[in-house]
Amino acid sequence: MDKISAIVSKERKGPFGSSHTLSLIDTKDKNLEELGKMTSYGVIKGASLYFGGYSAPDDESIIDYGYCFQEALLELTALKLGTCWLGGTFGRGFFAKALSLPEERVIPAISPIGFSLDKRVFADKLVRFLAKSSKRKSPDQLFFSHSTAERLTSFNTDKAGDQLITVLNALRSAPSASNKQPWRLIIGNGFMHLYWDFDTKYNGAMKSFNIQALDMGIALFHIIKSAEEVKLNKSLTFSDPLLNNVPWKYVAGLKLS
Repeated sequence: MDKISAIVSKERKGPFGSSHTLSLIDTKDKNLEELGKMTSYGVIKGASLYFGGYSAPDDESIIDYGYCFQEALLELTALKLGTCWLGGTFGRGFFAKALSLPEERVIPAISPIGFSLDKRVFADKLVRFLAKSSKRKSPDQLFFSHSTAERLTSFNTDKAGDQLITVLNALRSAPSASNKQPWRLIIGNGFMHLYWDFDTKYNGAMKSFNIQALDMGIALFHIIKSAEEVKLNKSLTFSDPLLNNVPWKYVAGLKLS
């Protein structure tokens, strides 16, 4: 329990500079009984221990929250603990009270902490089916070059080195809300630029914040950490190259050297 607490309570900082400290929440704690019942709408069963936090609702803060949350989640997974991103499938009222949610802050996501079942129950299979969780977009749907003719073409992964391929595979493996995988990369001229294929209708459903900003934080985490692991020299940039004929929202980039 001490290892879990140390991971969750560690202060973390995202790439845009906002800090996030997460909290452990035991839903069976007698001190929380008066807050009512926690619900995950049948998605999670048997879990009493959760972790989560809150954030300002702007996109950069939510991206940082997604980055920090994914880092903590993977550290818990390394302890062979079961975790699961919950963004739109939990009742926020209980956690708002448990976290003493400040004004003008939102709870972007939480996760249970426990042990995964060997067999998936029907509700989990249904959620995964609806979200197409086992499917990944192909590289030519995610990775692009921007030609001198100012048009987008699929990035030729056959000519990429092993280090870059590792980074691209790490991004493809990242989880996302409803498995929409809204990230796009434009690679070339010594840079790797991350863009957001913004879904207006989907993001509008949450009302208080753009839920896909979490996905972009997860994407940045997978890109940055995998680049570090393969010792790919890079520096983070937030300077939009203002490429023509790019239909997506700019997030950040890595300058490769």
